[in-house]
Parts: sequence; structure tokens; C-alpha cells
Amino acid sequence: MRAKCIIIDAEQLKKGTRAAPQNEKELLVKAALAIDILREDYRSACRALDADDGGAAGYIPPPEGDISALDIPQKLTFVSARWLRNGGVEYELNEPENAQWLAQPDVQKHFLSKMGLSAKEATIRTQTFRLVLPYVPLTFHPDSHLELQMIESASGLSYGDIVKASWIKNPNRRDAQQRSA
Repeated sequence: MRAKCIIIDAEQLKKGTRAAPQNEKELLVKAALAIDILREDYRSACRALDADDGGAAGYIPPPEGDISALDIPQKLTFVSARWLRNGGVEYELNEPENAQWLAQPDVQKHFLSKMGLSAKEATIRTQTFRLVLPYVPLTFHPDSHLELQMIESASGLSYGDIVKASWIKNPNRRDAQQRSA
């Protein structure tokens, strides 16, 4: 279920503020309305591109950041919403792919603006989990993006699935004979 979730952290959404929805139902309605507005803006932008093209067969990609570049999932639906202790909101979507789509930077910007928030005031993030892996070779460098990508590839994960890696124990405190951690 957590793979289907996104978290929105924004001061304006915090419970008790004047502009904040007061219950989970209002949160769901606000998010669904933002998606509906995005869809309508997308349709309008595509119609404008078609009109500019004069019906020609060639496709001209829209400028970066343009809403017509967003490929909005047809079946994107918000299933539930709940307040978090830190004042953020966790939304559950119907599919994990929809949560990943909403977490993309360009999509975030447009979606947050339709919710009445700016990307400077709010962030969307997916749920992350801490994992402990035994017997990791000491040659592993947790700060190396290349090594993280190699682990993702070897493990069948998507690019960016591993957000951060670190050693549990400070490397300076290892035994001289130690070969893995």
C-alpha cells in the first residue's frame, strides 16, 4: 500500500490554518479537483497545439514545463487521505505508478499550483523506507551515485529507488581484520 502513497508537506495545509481543509473528505475533494483542472488544462493545451499545427501530421514537442508535456494517467484516483503528526498529508492513490507520476518535479509544480500551493511552499514526496543489509563489502561507497545505480540495476530496481545509503557503524570504528559490514 505504501508504494501507492505520496506525502505533501505544506504550511498552508496544516490542520487549523484558515485555508486548510478541515477533514479527510475535504482533502480528497481538493486533490481530485486539482487533477480535474490539470486534465482540462492539458486538453486545452493539446487543442491549442493542434490549432497551431494546422492539423499537420508532424508532432512538435511542447516547450519544457508546458502542461501539454504532461501525460496524465487516465485512471489516476485518490483513494484516501490522512493527516500526519507533522502536519503533512498522506494521500493514497489507486496505483503505484500514479504516485510515482505525481512525484516527478514538473508534475509536482503543476499539481501543487492547482491545489493553490507553490513548489516553493510545498513538496511532494513518496514514502521511503530504511533497510539494513548485512554483509556489504567494505569497498562499497555509500555516497557514490554510480554504486547506488549499480545496486539498483543488479537488484531489478528502477533508477532513483535508492534515495540514500549509509553505514550503521562509523567506518573509523571497524576492526582492522573486518571485510564486510
